[in-house]
Amino acid sequence: MGWLWWLVLVLLLSWLVWWWLRRRRAADITNRSTARGLVSPGSPEASATGSATGPQAAMTAADLVAHEAHGAADRAELAAAEADVVAEEAEADAADVSAAARRADVGAGDAQLAAAEADVAADEAEAAAAEADVVADEAEAAAAEADDRADEAAAAALATPVYAVGRFGAGSVDPLSDGSMPVGHEIKGNADSMLYHAPESPWYARTEAEVWFADEATAQSAGFARWDSRAAGAATAGLAAPAYPEGRFGPGSVDPLADGGEPVGFPVKGNADSMLYHAPESPWYARTKAEVWFRDEATATAAGFAHWDPAKR
Repeated sequence: MGWLWWLVLVLLLSWLVWWWLRRRRAADITNRSTARGLVSPGSPEASATGSATGPQAAMTAADLVAHEAHGAADRAELAAAEADVVAEEAEADAADVSAAARRADVGAGDAQLAAAEADVAADEAEAAAAEADVVADEAEAAAAEADDRADEAAAAALATPVYAVGRFGAGSVDPLSDGSMPVGHEIKGNADSMLYHAPESPWYARTEAEVWFADEATAQSAGFARWDSRAAGAATAGLAAPAYPEGRFGPGSVDPLADGGEPVGFPVKGNADSMLYHAPESPWYARTKAEVWFRDEATATAAGFAHWDPAKR
């Protein structure tokens, strides 16, 4: 507001100049009147010298009117200057009001922007809360499913029947009366060939179980050999293979035994009618009735028997 102080100082100086000029003009008029011998009516000088004549009185009145006119003009000029100052002050106040209004508009815009950002933040928070609810629901559902599975497992464990120990010891179960598989005992054992078959065996479905085992280790402990093992008969409970008379097809062959069983150490079946031999991995091994047993495929081949698979003959 430094300009306001300058304005006041200029107005004060203008008033002093005007006052000084007025005093000087009044002094000039008084001096002229004195020099001409003119005095105001009713003054002591007029009383002393008598009344002034007509022309002298008219000149004195004209000078006074001119003086008053000049004073009025000066006062009008000063009033105009004061009006200009007031107008400038009003214009400045209007500018301040306009600037304040603009600042208010900016503040309102900032407030609206802040409100919009707050709304966005609230929406994001709501979405995050909804997502958290979904995750919680999924976790709850997973926990409920886990509980259901645990209950099912417990029920299955309780429902698993207890079987009598089979003739091949712990882990074995003799065939059931209905021919079904004992629960938890999926390994089939063939007592004739002393081979066992797991579900992945190609002959699992066609093998009639003469004993069931809980697992392969149990079957092997009972003296059974894996279905794809050529040395199946040699694993019979650690017993030494008996000596058999040489069969009609020469060394390495054994004629069928009286009980129809497999000679220990002679797992290859020979069919004298077709002159084909079948190792345990042959898909027709179980259904083939051995008319001779061989120690291995090489012995069967040397005796004139051919491989069961035409592609390998």
